[in-house]
Amino acid sequence: MSANLRLVVGSLIALGVLAVIATLVAPAPPAPALSVRSTDADGTMALRQWLEQSGYAVREVLSNPIQTDGLNVLFILDPFIPYSSDEAATIREWVRRGNTLIVAGEPLFLRELLEPYNASVSYLDHYVGTLSPASPTLLLPAFERVRVDTYYGVETRRPDVLVHLATEDVPVLVSFREGQGTVWVTSALRPFTNRGLSDPGSARLVLNLLARVPRTAVIGFDEARHGFGTAPSVSGWLFGTAAGWGLLLAVGLTMVFLALRGRRFGRAVPIPEERLRREPVEYIQAMANLFRRSGHRVEMLRHYRGQLRRRLSERYGVDPHLSDVELVKTVAFREPSIDEAALRGVLRRLSDERGSEQDLVSAALDVDEWLRRLT
Repeated sequence: MSANLRLVVGSLIALGVLAVIATLVAPAPPAPALSVRSTDADGTMALRQWLEQSGYAVREVLSNPIQTDGLNVLFILDPFIPYSSDEAATIREWVRRGNTLIVAGEPLFLRELLEPYNASVSYLDHYVGTLSPASPTLLLPAFERVRVDTYYGVETRRPDVLVHLATEDVPVLVSFREGQGTVWVTSALRPFTNRGLSDPGSARLVLNLLARVPRTAVIGFDEARHGFGTAPSVSGWLFGTAAGWGLLLAVGLTMVFLALRGRRFGRAVPIPEERLRREPVEYIQAMANLFRRSGHRVEMLRHYRGQLRRRLSERYGVDPHLSDVELVKTVAFREPSIDEAALRGVLRRLSDERGSEQDLVSAALDVDEWLRRLT
């Protein structure tokens, strides 16, 4: 085993060991916002404990895809993993059997879930702080104001919707019947949080959502959409764990090493198709060799002579049919700085059909020089 290969293998082993150690000693990641496992201000652990103390049985829904068996109420609070159309249909059928769905969140991950109900959450053009009930429907118990702190509203085309909270004719909290069940949709998240429940209005709002739910009901919180209990995936393990990051780092360093040491792979070998292709200069050289072998120097002299006369005629606007003498005099008259003797000499050499191959090459070089001057 070469020294370089031993270095690569040793580096990979060391990084793997470091990744395992980091996984064992790293603290558990904090629970996200609106999770019943979070004790932060934007968590909902207080809501869970309050419901349990009120006599409800509270469960975390950790299945993915979602399973609603045994639930009477389902809270879906600010998910950051979208629902599939099949899951949305499953939840709808569960609601139609007489259960209650309470949805609160932002537009991005609620579209598929709310689509079967012709409802959605959308952005507002202004901030909404505190709202009062839009109609006398939230009376169990009644409250005057509730702090919502939202930039979103609820849109729906349903004719049977009840608007409970609204801002400038845009609903913030609505409810409607779906079969034998009830659906609540709101864009306000603060009333469900640990911080929000300290407001009297928020606690009374939650009580109104559960007013018709018996105390023997089972209430579920979809925590799978907060990243708990979901089926493991390769991408999730790679990008969401220390071991995965360690493996990615090891692979990245290996690729850098191989790129820096890439010369050891040897010279690139062209594929047969590329070896068969010819460069344009090869065709030029082939044509030149053919002319040389055939001895057609006269035709080459005529070609260069015609090319030079054509360029002089275009540049100075003279008759291309003039003789060499008249052409040179006219060009010299129109541009006195031109070397009249040198130009006459080039044209005379291009007219000499008895010149050698060296004379032809010399004349061609002179023509190229004149063409560059006249550009």
